[in-house]
Amino acid sequence: MGHLSERKSVAIHQPNFLPWIGYFHKISLVDVFVFLDDVQLPQGRSFCSRVKIKGSHGGQWLSVPVKKASEININAAEIVNDKWADKHIRTIERLYAKTPFFDRYWPNVRLVLEKKHLRLVDLNVELIETIVRLLNWKTTFLRSSELSIERSKTTN
Repeated sequence: MGHLSERKSVAIHQPNFLPWIGYFHKISLVDVFVFLDDVQLPQGRSFCSRVKIKGSHGGQWLSVPVKKASEININAAEIVNDKWADKHIRTIERLYAKTPFFDRYWPNVRLVLEKKHLRLVDLNVELIETIVRLLNWKTTFLRSSELSIERSKTTN
């Protein structure tokens, strides 16, 4: 039986591509963060594979191309080519290179983008974990697909 002092705060969220600040705020508030990766990848446009960034003329989308399949889980979604990363890197550098702290954090994030990830979940998790490490947070990360959890759908 666990003691009260061993209690942990936990949050769970789908592994998004370069998520917004609120996502990281959620991570900063918990001891354990679970990537909900064994649920269906949302059909159509999803923040799991794209992000809107501030561009020179308003918002601009960065999207990671994933293999089209209906009813595929997030942890099984495959990235379909490797040309997207070079475009994303150039865009981010063009838009943000002169911002404060860019040189401190960007090299580590760029290294993750340059890797040839086969699965979207691996790219997203590595990006998020890299950013959290750069911030020196001590959050523990888990993937829901690695946990032995039985669940069932409920509808109301």
